[in-house]
Amino acid sequence: MEEFKLSDNVDGNKVFIVWRSELEERFEPKFYTSKYIENLKKIKLSKYPLFHLSQVTHLISDGTHFTPNYINKGIKF
Repeated sequence: MEEFKLSDNVDGNKVFIVWRSELEERFEPKFYTSKYIENLKKIKLSKYPLFHLSQVTHLISDGTHFTPNYINKGIKF
């Protein structure tokens, strides 16, 4: 592939280039930074099997969106 060069008036520390073929259906720019790409490589090289979250759970939640009534007995959450 042909090398892409940024214009001299563009700060290379604030812009990065990703080829369309590398997008992997992910559109958040942070995913394509070197830190995330290195972590992804480590995950793929792991000795443990990989699963999509939908394969191992039915519901993913970030907790309550209201203040619950706390009690001193029962099951803690």
